[in-house]
Amino acid sequence: MPLSIAEQREIAGIGNACSYALSLDNIWTVRLAGEAPAAGSDAASELIDVGAEMAATLTHIHEHVKLLYRFADELDELISARSDSFKEELPAGADEFLSALREAVQYVEGSAPEEVAAILRKIELINSGQAVAGDLKVKMRGALLMIAGAVVLGAAIAVVTLGVEELGGPIQNTCRQVGGTMFKQGLQDWRGAGSAIQP
Repeated sequence: MPLSIAEQREIAGIGNACSYALSLDNIWTVRLAGEAPAAGSDAASELIDVGAEMAATLTHIHEHVKLLYRFADELDELISARSDSFKEELPAGADEFLSALREAVQYVEGSAPEEVAAILRKIELINSGQAVAGDLKVKMRGALLMIAGAVVLGAAIAVVTLGVEELGGPIQNTCRQVGGTMFKQGLQDWRGAGSAIQP
C-alpha cells in the first residue's frame, strides 16, 4: 500500500531529523575537541543541551524505522517503474541504492540505542567537568546521510512519477543534486567505516 500523505510528511520530517542530528553532532564534536568546560558553567550547560537534543533526535528517528522500511519499499516500486535513463540519474545503481538504503535503516534500528546511551554517558561526564570526545560513529553518520539523501531524492522521484512537468524539471534537478550528493557522501562514509578508528 502506498504511503499516505500523513506518512509522506512524517518521512520528510525524519529526513530533516537525520540532517539535524548530523548538524548537532558537528557542533558537539567541535566543541568537545577543545578544553573541557567547567562543571556547572554556561558552556557545559549548552553542550549538555546539544547532547540531549541529539539523543532525542536519534531516538525519534529510531522510533520510525518501520516507516523508513516502507519508504524504501515504495522507492523500490517507483524506481522499478521508471526508464533505464532515469535510473542512471541515481547516485548509485538502482539495486545498490536501494540495498544501501535498507542497510542504513537496519543499522539505525540496531545501533541508535547504543549511540544514544553513549551520548547520555558523555553528558554525565561533561556535567562533572570531565573531558570527553564527541562524534557519532562513522557508520552512523553514513547511515543518517544516506537516509536524508534518499528522502530528498524521493521527492524528485515522486514529482517525476506524478508527471508534473512544470515542476518536475527544476524540482527534480535540485532534489537529485542535493539528495544525490548527501547519499554519495553517506555511502562513502559507510564504506570507509570498516577501516575507520571509532571514537
